[in-house]
Amino acid sequence: MQARAGLLATLVLLPFLPVAVFGQAKVYSRPYPLDRPNCDFPQSPFLSVDTNPRGSALVSIVLCFDAPHEATVRQTLPAALGCAEDGLRLTRFEDRGLVGFDASCEIQLPRRNLRSAGQFEVEPILGVVRGTGARQLVVDVWVPLVGDSRCDPTPTTTVNFPPGARECTYNFLGAAVGPKILRFSFGYGVGEVCRIVGILGFLLLLLIGLTLWHRRRALHAAEIATDFSSPILKSRAYEKVEQIASAFPNIVILGAWIWIEAILRLHTVKFVGFLLLPSNWNSAIAGIVGSLLLMFPLVITDLVCLWLWSPVRDLRHQIRG
Repeated sequence: MQARAGLLATLVLLPFLPVAVFGQAKVYSRPYPLDRPNCDFPQSPFLSVDTNPRGSALVSIVLCFDAPHEATVRQTLPAALGCAEDGLRLTRFEDRGLVGFDASCEIQLPRRNLRSAGQFEVEPILGVVRGTGARQLVVDVWVPLVGDSRCDPTPTTTVNFPPGARECTYNFLGAAVGPKILRFSFGYGVGEVCRIVGILGFLLLLLIGLTLWHRRRALHAAEIATDFSSPILKSRAYEKVEQIASAFPNIVILGAWIWIEAILRLHTVKFVGFLLLPSNWNSAIAGIVGSLLLMFPLVITDLVCLWLWSPVRDLRHQIRG
């Protein structure tokens, strides 16, 4: 019910949305903000790979160490994170007698067809972390719940945050051997696309088929009425025509309700938005346009049904005339 209300509200409020929506900043998968950088746990640095449905990832780390390590960490950190030196955003802070670096950069993920995929090499950053004397590295990989979202290898823990994100957590302890590369992907395969398109296409064809069936029944009843010489039989046949014809608006309304239910249950707004995301639009406007585009096939189908129903409508005018 809330999802249906949200979709209808999107359609109603579209003309009143502020222009600022078009310039909204990127929204990543993490459903809550990071804590303020601190050195509460210097022996366990925290690294985050936060992906965006648009096909980018924000790699960030909070690393605390003794002051003598600062020059080495500053020099090796960009390459260890896979960041270009001019793309690294680094904030230095001091806490609990330690020097801290809050570093992040954005990397672009390769996209093939309707799937985005990326990987992060753990060994370089583990070398930096071990060089500072830290004993553990915690890595969080956030992927959007878009189509088939995966983390590989199997994470230490996995938590879903519907409807937007999945958190894959990896713990690297001391010198223990762990995965050297973390891979992640999200998007739609051929099977998923065929399922969505097939179900929605079937619903539209079903609406047209019901219209044709009711039209045939109404016209057949009218033909029978012209063969009867009895006024009573004619009256009954025409009543049947009216009964069938009056059901047509209900078919259209029911078809619209089933269509909205289908696009919500199939998460089709997210699918259409994902198709639009490689453009310069942000997530909010892509979702709005996706909702409108999903209404377009229904409107076209309703217009086709109205055109197919026009002989029955003309027939009713003749009967009443």
